Amino acid sequence: MKQALLQQYRALSGELHAVRFAGMSALEIVEESFARAMDHWNSIRRWVEGYTFTGIKEEIIFFRDIKPLFTSILDYCVLQYGSLLFCPAEENAERILYWKKERKRVQLFFTAEEKFCTYYFSHNNSMDDSYFVRLREEAMIPRMQRSYPDGNRSASTHDHLVAKVRAMGQYLVYIDYQLQLSSTAISRLAPADQDLTMSMPTLKEKKINTGDYGNMLLPEWTAFNRSSMWAMSIMSNTG
Repeated sequence: MKQALLQQYRALSGELHAVRFAGMSALEIVEESFARAMDHWNSIRRWVEGYTFTGIKEEIIFFRDIKPLFTSILDYCVLQYGSLLFCPAEENAERILYWKKERKRVQLFFTAEEKFCTYYFSHNNSMDDSYFVRLREEAMIPRMQRSYPDGNRSASTHDHLVAKVRAMGQYLVYIDYQLQLSSTAISRLAPADQDLTMSMPTLKEKKINTGDYGNMLLPEWTAFNRSSMWAMSIMSNTG
């Protein structure tokens, strides 16, 4: 089960990479990426709804490690699409303010979910058999927390949080990339004695593998794992 789904994820990753270089606009790239990820998730959702796990270990692996690979991309696309719609078009102080507010939103998320993030990134598995198993048939799924279709047999109580953590972490990388672009653009226009960038750190200082952006508007999806280094990078960047 795990290897087959990881192979499907690799296929999706290849599709998303191709989309980025297909000559589309930024909005079209996000829309197409969302559509590709949704197709894969719907395929997996229909499969898992009729699947009987071989045991609790396999069930936990699916909801904790496998499902969020796909659903976090959907969450990330929603975040990125909203930013492309509402971010000020001009490279000015208002644009920087917008991205700083978005960064604050990410910070508030990690603060609100600090307990779960600490549990998850510490590899503490003591609650996995509660967090990452199928919902009871009578359980209600909190619809507002998910940007994708789900059902009792394809959902657990906490897999959506793993997806959100992944998506917010990647969105943080995207925010800092946009801040750096805006800060660089404004610095070319501002007088030499006027500091509008407020000491923005560079991407290299973030110590997160953001990939080679070049002039691309949309950064590559960052490889994710539960390593403490990744966790510390994300949490320190929201402080």
